[in-house]
Amino acid sequence: MDVGVLDSILGQVASVTTGSMGSLTGMAKSLFGILIVIDLILAVLLNLGETDNVKLIIRKVLAYGFWIWIITNWGMLINVLVDSLSEAGSAVGGVSAGVLMHPSQLIDRGLYIAKPYYIYAQSQNFTQIMAAPLNWLMAILGYCGIVLAFGIMALQVFITYVEFYISSALLLIFIPW
Repeated sequence: MDVGVLDSILGQVASVTTGSMGSLTGMAKSLFGILIVIDLILAVLLNLGETDNVKLIIRKVLAYGFWIWIITNWGMLINVLVDSLSEAGSAVGGVSAGVLMHPSQLIDRGLYIAKPYYIYAQSQNFTQIMAAPLNWLMAILGYCGIVLAFGIMALQVFITYVEFYISSALLLIFIPW
């Protein structure tokens, strides 16, 4: 059973929002450039009577440089943040970070855990089922419950990552402000 579709969709979303942010980064840089020009002109005009304009300009240039670096390296910073948060979550939860980054592996793990229930239910013939129908029914319910629980958990992880990547892409546009 191929359940890697969640991983492939998540990879597409991650690459669109972090790796290929050329258009969003370009828009953020141009907006920031306009705001830099306005801010620098206003700062110089409002401080014309003071003799310490060099200090003001140096402070402004350093601040602008920091924010330009943030905008330029936004995709890399988001990837580092996701990796560090998944490492922290895996340290607390006791699972490997790779499982948290790949929701399809959660479904695979659920299928692996539920496999003994499936094998038991499949190995029963009609007479054995009629002799102990509750055992067979509990095996089927246990299998379905485990697979459903891990499927829901995988979907929640997937949705969380997609929400994070989309909100980080939108946040990039708001950084210049």
